[in-house]
Amino acid sequence: MMVKMSGENKDYTDTCSSTVYYAIDTVDAKSFDIKFSQLLMIHASGKEAQLWIDGNTCSGQGNNYQTISTIKSFQ
Repeated sequence: MMVKMSGENKDYTDTCSSTVYYAIDTVDAKSFDIKFSQLLMIHASGKEAQLWIDGNTCSGQGNNYQTISTIKSFQ
């Protein structure tokens, strides 16, 4: 799953080749399911989210995108 944020994208890495989108790593299926569900819930409710990005781990299509490590939603 690829995520594009509104606002300015941040580049926390010299390793990943893209900073336009961020990705959820699919290596751990349970972790992926939780993060995917969180993002769907946040989007459906119209709320905002804060993402913590792991710039040392590239994932997503072709392992080119910075990885979303944690998600926090706001009321």
